[in-house]
Amino acid sequence: MNSWAADCRNLQEQRDQLASQAIQAEVRLLHRERQRICPQQESLASAEGSEASVNLDFSRYIRCRQEAEAQLRQHHPVLYTNRHGFTHYTSDGARWARQADALLQSLKLQGCLSAPNNPSAPALPHE
Repeated sequence: MNSWAADCRNLQEQRDQLASQAIQAEVRLLHRERQRICPQQESLASAEGSEASVNLDFSRYIRCRQEAEAQLRQHHPVLYTNRHGFTHYTSDGARWARQADALLQSLKLQGCLSAPNNPSAPALPHE
């Protein structure tokens, strides 16, 4: 692997790690909100094993998820929306998403993402 490709791969891995951390921060926030609104349903949904899924009332859980998302939108300001439209309410999630978007821009500027006019660029995921 040449130096340019290695640099591209390194940037892509950094971007993927930051994007993953950003999404995980938002998932944790939503999980806490569901625990507050419907602790029993969230506990069953989070448990592993077939017994938990048998006892889970899916329609109730869907309503719980919808309510949690509505509460989140109502009571938490949007701190950042990434270039893919994913909304970030946590400061960590917003910071990591901004950094991931900046790295994506760097990947594009350095020609790391394959494009019609640059077929020799390595095809990296998550454009």
